[in-house]
Amino acid sequence: MKNSITQIFCALALFLFGITSAMAQVANCNQFINVSLDNSCQVILTPDAIEEGGPYAENVSLSLSQTVLDVTNLGVNSVTLTATDINGNTATCSTFVKVEDKLPPVAICVADLTVAAGSDGTFQLTASQIDNGSYDNCNNVTLSISPTLLTCDLTSVTLTVEDQSGNLVQCTTEVTMTGGNNNSILSCNSNQVFNISNGAIELFPANFLEGNTGGCSVASLQIQNADGSIQNDNVINASDSGNTYTAVVTNAVGNSCWGLFTVSGSSSSSVIANCTQFLNVSLNPWACEATLTPNMIDNGSTGYETLSLSQTQFNETNIGVNSVTMTATAADGSDATCTCLVSIEDKTPPVA
Repeated sequence: MKNSITQIFCALALFLFGITSAMAQVANCNQFINVSLDNSCQVILTPDAIEEGGPYAENVSLSLSQTVLDVTNLGVNSVTLTATDINGNTATCSTFVKVEDKLPPVAICVADLTVAAGSDGTFQLTASQIDNGSYDNCNNVTLSISPTLLTCDLTSVTLTVEDQSGNLVQCTTEVTMTGGNNNSILSCNSNQVFNISNGAIELFPANFLEGNTGGCSVASLQIQNADGSIQNDNVINASDSGNTYTAVVTNAVGNSCWGLFTVSGSSSSSVIANCTQFLNVSLNPWACEATLTPNMIDNGSTGYETLSLSQTQFNETNIGVNSVTMTATAADGSDATCTCLVSIEDKTPPVA
């Protein structure tokens, strides 16, 4: 009888052991994880990054269907986790792994560059002339520069470096253009009269510049008194009536022009012309022209019946900065003027 009971217990133990051995492991995964490529353009995945719900028993090993991810895996990837016990029982689960490249490329510009202007006094610059070995840790890079058309003797050019993941970085080079026919030389109007019946007027470089400035940005305006001293601001008012001043305009390359002006308080006209100081206008991509209207320049003129411009039509010959005068005319025929610097740009790329 005792032997029979022993045999029954042994058989039951063997049965239970067989059931336990046949039981599959349970694997639990995170549903979604984000990882970023490192400096070597790789990501090393471990089961700990994927599994959720551990720890597992000591006799359970975890493995992944893929442990090394690189630039070819950018985007969403499915990675499978497998849990295996000592009896060979397995269970699996999967995680979506999004691989990202968040490291920006490296932008390297040449220290400086000198180019020779063409017969039209300009130079068409390419990104390769500014680039000095820009690179990315993973991908090829795309290079672009701004501006591409040089119209000034000295221009600050920005190189933009973009990798395939959209990461951007920039650097800047000063480009000197020789043989530009002195296109950065400024010309100022002189012997102007500013009529002020009341209030005050703030003066800007555009009030004095005439003609095309050659695309060079204007750096400053100084108002000099008759004794040569410099005013603290560029504001004139009716109390300055009868005085004559000198306006000095200087551009980015250090070239200057000057013009005399007088303040008069004798005008009884109530018309006031106020212009936007600077305006960017792009040529029409089909006709290579641009049309300027007074409302594009007007900045709150009052007392006028009509507004007119000294120039309304522009084409490729006007690319760069142009001085445009707006005249505000009252019903009684009295008028007032102001000036705006209009930058004409061609932003339409050529067709390859």
